Amino acid sequence: MLLLGAILALSLPPHTRIAAEQAHVPMRASADGRVAATVTLTDASGASRIVLWDRALHATLLSPPSALQPGELLAELALGGFGGPSTLYATREASMELEAGGNRQTPVAYLGGSPVALALAPCARVTQPDFRPYVDDVTENGIYITYESPDSQEVLDGDTTSDLAPYAVLFNQGSCTLLGRASIRGASDGYVVGFRGYLGQFIAPTDLDVERQRYVAVRMHGGNLAELGPGVAMAVAPDGTAVGADAPPGVRPFTPHAMLWHPDGTTVALAPHARSSVAYAIDEDDTVIGTLVGSDGKSYAFIWANGRLHLLDDVVPATGWHFEAAFAFGPREEILGTGVHRGVQSAFEIAE
Repeated sequence: MLLLGAILALSLPPHTRIAAEQAHVPMRASADGRVAATVTLTDASGASRIVLWDRALHATLLSPPSALQPGELLAELALGGFGGPSTLYATREASMELEAGGNRQTPVAYLGGSPVALALAPCARVTQPDFRPYVDDVTENGIYITYESPDSQEVLDGDTTSDLAPYAVLFNQGSCTLLGRASIRGASDGYVVGFRGYLGQFIAPTDLDVERQRYVAVRMHGGNLAELGPGVAMAVAPDGTAVGADAPPGVRPFTPHAMLWHPDGTTVALAPHARSSVAYAIDEDDTVIGTLVGSDGKSYAFIWANGRLHLLDDVVPATGWHFEAAFAFGPREEILGTGVHRGVQSAFEIAE
């Protein structure tokens, strides 16, 4: 029987929550054990912020850098990842007035808690003007960024150019490398995964028409891009094994189901009997974690190991907990996620 070890509760700041099903991986850990998560405010704004837990488990709620600019209605903050013990990368997202010409996205780095805008000028040479950068993941290789098309652009049914498809790029030490025309979700040891959205036979902006688009999971490595099958790849192991779902998570009207894509082209449905499910992370031993919705309509965190699916509720000896989603692995294979502890939502860290 698979059994996991001690659990640490990571208290959420008041009036914040973390949904079990997300379009982006919402939690990351640094090499020295710090943890961060994208959280949603439970007030009328529903805005996103980042909570950062230090090694003493003290939580700090980060706000978007700078006040609202002319034309901005709301500024939010989304987690990208850690670039070192004291550096956290994120994206400032601003909702704009209709006449202001579309939303704004600005990658930022929090250096010791102080935000600094990233200088991404080299990326202008491999993308297009007005495309919006979004930090998706950070590894020792650099910062992985998706450049999304401007909100003000339109794609007609007859468009056959794919010119407005997203750009996947790697930014490192002042240089920018084009990886392909796709949206990124995760990276590991030179492998990068994500998805493409098609309208007909042509790649299009992935948020253009979600009901008509066809979503295809992709894996990029060594200058090559491979399409894996329907869905979105959220994470990848060092050997290229990718996990995610067969439909985009967190996007209505889709119902995602967790998938694993082996490098040899074979696929595995990880939770075939669940109402819906998403795989968010995979480690070097091909252990997978994620979330599923059971027959009772509740969310459950799962771990898939050695070909078998387990609920964390069944394999973690922790009184008073219900684990709803597992999002990421820590530097020592800790499992990071969110659940309910004695009736109160809380994030958690579970030792292997």
